[in-house]
Amino acid sequence: MQVRSDRDPAFVQSLAHHIDDTVEQLRRGAPSAPHDKLLMMASMTVAEELFEARRELRQVQHKLREKTESMFELIDQIEEEM
Repeated sequence: MQVRSDRDPAFVQSLAHHIDDTVEQLRRGAPSAPHDKLLMMASMTVAEELFEARRELRQVQHKLREKTESMFELIDQIEEEM
């Protein structure tokens, strides 16, 4: 199947491989499942990965903000002592 995209072909191919790999993993767990159900489960699995990655990114951003604020507070304290 050909897919049209404005994205880099290598990137699109890597996405397709990821979906194929996910479908294959699901097929091993449910060998008699219809292909359309495997594709639906693969899409849910990939969406779950995306949501989890976004959640982790938000946590890292929050921690970075906290650390940055602490660093600026320390800099301000050092400047006051000088």
